[in-house]
Amino acid sequence: MKRLITAVAVFAVLLTSSIAFAGEWTHPCGFKFWLPEEWETVEVEGVFVATDPGDEVEITFILIEDCADLDAAYKLVKKELEEEITDLEVEEATKAKVNGIDMWWFEGDGKVEGHEVELGMAIYDAGDSVLLVYGGVLKDGWKDHDDEIWKILKSVKKK
Repeated sequence: MKRLITAVAVFAVLLTSSIAFAGEWTHPCGFKFWLPEEWETVEVEGVFVATDPGDEVEITFILIEDCADLDAAYKLVKKELEEEITDLEVEEATKAKVNGIDMWWFEGDGKVEGHEVELGMAIYDAGDSVLLVYGGVLKDGWKDHDDEIWKILKSVKKK
């Protein structure tokens, strides 16, 4: 839980020192995912932040420790978001399977530092580990990047 709180708190700081990144990436916790070649990433202690070239989309990949299942992860993440995002409204989560992994997807909106934002979050439960993939854009920004974002989300699999 402390790792998740820390990741959210240093989110903006992480973006200041990006390095080039392309193709399929393997997270240290054993998940693999694809990112577009032109996106930039930064990694600090297992937290990955990917940003599109126009700085319009930011996607964070975080291993959620001490969560036994999707239900526990969902409650933890929602609680943490409510502390960071004002006026947070989240739609009910949708359960699905992605590459054989149980996944919960939910969308919402709210305000960060006074700016209206839209967010999407996927929680992947591979049995022995839970991965959070969180993305945020300024209000109405999803429509320009929807195909790319869904390609990333559908690419997540176990190593």
